[in-house]
Amino acid sequence: MLACERFRPFVNRLPGILKGMTPHVVWHFAAGYASYCGISCLLCCRLEELRIPYKVKYHFGVLPNVVRCDQ
Repeated sequence: MLACERFRPFVNRLPGILKGMTPHVVWHFAAGYASYCGISCLLCCRLEELRIPYKVKYHFGVLPNVVRCDQ
């Protein structure tokens, strides 16, 4: 967050919705995504241990969306 001031001249030139996107904001998106992926991974591990079949669907090929039990 301390480095955000250094990036301010650059981020103010970004177009549209990206205007003002500092490294701190990017860090929050990345931390949230990593937490979501970690929870999804733990859920899949638990389902495997319980021998419950499941499927993971993806949005855009990288975003795990739904973990479904096929029972």
